[in-house]
Amino acid sequence: MNVTLNGLKNELKTQVEQINGLNEQLHNSDTLITQKDNQLIALREKIAQSPGEQQNADKQSESTNIAIQELKNRLAEDLSKQFDPSEVFVKDHIDGLVIGFSSKALFGSGSTRIAGAGQETLKNVVQLLQAQGLLKNYRIRVVGHTDTIPVSEKLQKRYPSNWELSTARAAAVVRYLIRDAEVDPAALEAVGASSFQPVSTNDTPEGQAKNRRIEMVLMPLDR
Repeated sequence: MNVTLNGLKNELKTQVEQINGLNEQLHNSDTLITQKDNQLIALREKIAQSPGEQQNADKQSESTNIAIQELKNRLAEDLSKQFDPSEVFVKDHIDGLVIGFSSKALFGSGSTRIAGAGQETLKNVVQLLQAQGLLKNYRIRVVGHTDTIPVSEKLQKRYPSNWELSTARAAAVVRYLIRDAEVDPAALEAVGASSFQPVSTNDTPEGQAKNRRIEMVLMPLDR
């Protein structure tokens, strides 16, 4: 009899514990539902505000694009007065604008050292950028590009491929901007693209010359 009674007590205790566990789970579920409801309310409020915020963002983006286009036009006019368009040029970019240099305008063949004439070219371009306030209000990504001709055997020990050559040339321009133009290093990037972003055919010497270039991509800090 006692054995049976004890068994019933244990069974009742187990059931009570199970009920308590279910009640706790129910309480946690109610809490989770309340949290989700609050998140849903906040999301609905955010969506209700989005049209006005989006309009403001669109206006700001349009204003920035207009300013970039005006800068591009002024720079193109100023650069055309000083340089051959095949050696120094300006063009549009999805993130801002580009100032490009043919490799021969800055470097000797297979070299990563900016020649004397190249330093003078960079100096003059930098002065134009400073006059427009571009060195303070823009980030600058310097990208080195090559043609598809492999690095000469003589240089392969130092630059195994066009990846290393294009990156070294971009880094040389970045060093110049830091040292001589006092550009904030945190606003600069050096990137090597090798031969994989051509702007012309690599089947002719003229096309290859166009592909061998350095591009300074200027991107507004507010983007």
